[in-house]
Order: sequence, then C-alpha cells, then structure tokens
Amino acid sequence: MNARVMIDDETVARALAADKTCARVLAKGLRPAAGDLVGVRLNLNLFKSRKIAVQTIHKGNRSGRYKDGAGFFNGESLWYQSAVVLAGCYFNVSQRGREQIASGAVPKFPMASCDGLLVDDAHPSLEGVEIRFDPKRVHLFVDAENRPVRWAESVTVHGHRAYARGVIVYYDENTAPPKAGDSPSAVVL
Repeated sequence: MNARVMIDDETVARALAADKTCARVLAKGLRPAAGDLVGVRLNLNLFKSRKIAVQTIHKGNRSGRYKDGAGFFNGESLWYQSAVVLAGCYFNVSQRGREQIASGAVPKFPMASCDGLLVDDAHPSLEGVEIRFDPKRVHLFVDAENRPVRWAESVTVHGHRAYARGVIVYYDENTAPPKAGDSPSAVVL
C-alpha cells in the first residue's frame, strides 16, 4: 500500500463499523475539537485484521510531560481518522515498551505516539519530511536518514508515516533519550 494515497472515507467508515472496539469508541461521540491536545498512533488491531491504516486519536492532558517523552498513546481512545494534522507535534516513544517489542518479548502494543494540538484540516497535506518509526529497527522516530526527530511545527499522521513541515527539531547525542535494553537501533546521532 502506498502510504501517500489517502483511503476514501467510505472504506474507513466500513472498517471502523465492522470492528467492535472501534464501533464502541465511536458510539461514545467523543470526537476531539480543533485545538485539543491529543496523541495519534496507528490503530494496530484494525491494520492487522483489515489491512486498513487508520489513526487512533487519544486524549491528551496538560501536564506537559508529553514535551519530555511521555506520550499519550495510553490515553483514552476518542476517535479514528485516516489522516490527522497536528500543530506543535512531539514524537514520543516509551523506551521500555519499545525494548520489549524489539527484543521479541511481546508483540506490538501502543507505546509510541505523535502528540500535539489537533488541527481541523479537511485536506491534509502529505508533503514534507517523511518521519517513520519501527520499534524493531529504531528506538526513536526518524527521518529517511535515520536522524531522530523530537518536534515539528506541523505534522500530518497518515498510514505508517508522519509528514513534518515548517520548523523541525532533531535530537542530538546530548538530548536524545537513551534506548532501554540491548536491542539495536539504527538511529544516527
């Protein structure tokens, strides 16, 4: 599947309605509004079962810890969308969770998210620096050259990627969170 091709709304709606957990979350009617602080991550269950890449939007909080690596990937699931635009986006990974997955101790589970302010955008852009994260390969979100990304001014999360625009802040050897455990990471500092 080409990550830069948007899935049509009807396909997404059918997949969400057919999944009991997704249907239950949507029935709560908790769709976040523009300006809400949220965490976004790929819905692993829907992708595994239906091969549809849809983003889960999690409730954020104002503690400020998301600016220091504590993501919202465990927050309450509020809504689902095929693409989500965020402003002031932090790229967060639970290093302990990542190590459990990278070492093969457990299957993939929610342990990373893109966290920022939700932007209401009917036509999200898939332009910009492509950011990716594969816990079996790297311990942080990275660009195509495996440089670790901390923050971006504007981000569209779609499929298995995020597309960053505007100012992008990278980690360096002094600021990057250390990886947990012995699993290798291809991050270039």
